[in-house]
Amino acid sequence: EKTEFPESNDDDDDDDDDLDSLGPISSEEALLAVERMVRDYRRSNARRAKAVRRNRREGPKRGTHRSIVIDENIAGRDDAPSPGLEFGPSATELAAARERRAEKSRKAYASRLANAAAKNSTVAPTVAAKGEEISPKEKPSFSGPPSTSRTAAQAFQRLEAILDDQSNNEEGVRINLSAMVEYVRDILVVKRLTGRKDLLLRILREVLDLRGKCVPMAMTRKTVSEQKKSNGFVFASACRVEILGEFVLSRLEELEQ
Repeated sequence: EKTEFPESNDDDDDDDDDLDSLGPISSEEALLAVERMVRDYRRSNARRAKAVRRNRREGPKRGTHRSIVIDENIAGRDDAPSPGLEFGPSATELAAARERRAEKSRKAYASRLANAAAKNSTVAPTVAAKGEEISPKEKPSFSGPPSTSRTAAQAFQRLEAILDDQSNNEEGVRINLSAMVEYVRDILVVKRLTGRKDLLLRILREVLDLRGKCVPMAMTRKTVSEQKKSNGFVFASACRVEILGEFVLSRLEELEQ
């Protein structure tokens, strides 16, 4: 069934009564109310603008301070000791490993000299180390007999050792010139010896302090016109091994005296 309710206008009547109770508003009151609203609106806008300006002014400072704090934290974290993150050996371990390698090299060099001496005592006088043959017809281009107690390879190694010791030691350390003269004679006996010219040039630089054009032209058997063009000297690197060896040997003998 459809239930019908009677219409009632009691609520509408109450609202009308409330509005009527307020009474009319004068124009002055209306103006005051409008002025109050405008004043409140302007104040709120002023506070909002002031806050925006303050944020714009202090924002970069806060960001800079935050960056400084972050950088300090990162720097402190990097400087802090972290033994668990070491990926390489320490300086002490590297020095110990270097010393072990040097000791191993010295022992190997001593063993090589001993083996070469033992081999030299069993071979013929005209045969040197492997790959080096002494020709009986070849005569050395220097004065003095060659040594027969060691091979050219041994003399070559000992010359290198003398030069290495001189370069590693302090200045003022005198070298054994007599031994060096004998070793140079030994390496000049054979026809071929790998690295012999470079070793002679090294003796010129490090022992005799000679570089560039230092070999007299008269030793190279050049013509008179060629001697005039080169001012009487030629480059040591352009000389043959025999000429270079003779020049080095003569200068060493002069220095020895």
